[in-house]
Amino acid sequence: MHLYSQRDPAYSQLSHGAAGTIHDYGCFLVSVGNLYQRSPVELCDVTGIFTPEGWLVSSVAAKSSGGESLPKTTTAPQGWCIAVTKDIPNVGMHFFCVNPDTKEMIDPLKHPALIEPLKYKIVEYRPFTNIKLDAPKKPPASLRSENSGRQGGGSLDTTGTTAASRRAERRDRRRR
Repeated sequence: MHLYSQRDPAYSQLSHGAAGTIHDYGCFLVSVGNLYQRSPVELCDVTGIFTPEGWLVSSVAAKSSGGESLPKTTTAPQGWCIAVTKDIPNVGMHFFCVNPDTKEMIDPLKHPALIEPLKYKIVEYRPFTNIKLDAPKKPPASLRSENSGRQGGGSLDTTGTTAASRRAERRDRRRR
């Protein structure tokens, strides 16, 4: 798995459509690259990926990568997607990869890019299909509850299900 950063000197000064450079305006492009495991340089070469004003056309980026850009939503999807925050001063909107299930993120402003605990308030999600990002599925230790494995209870997961009820459901499926 490769994680891309808009601050990577190998390509940060490349043009990002008409908007400027990847360094300054490449957070959405780089986040799509992380989801589909494609370099920002490769994505910049896709015909029609930018509007004349320099905005990324997510449907073109996804299609060229074998996926589909789904409608924006304020409801957290499952697994890795792109999220939007307005938490960064003097930036306006900032796009980054997030896994709402594990509460982890990949911020394209970080170089080198890394998976870290979610620290931004999310205003919307941009889900995609057929992504290639293969990140660890287990939440960081700081997010796991000490009692999550106890019989008859435990912490709730993102769907409101306890660990005990998930075990019972798996046991029932095996018996069928």
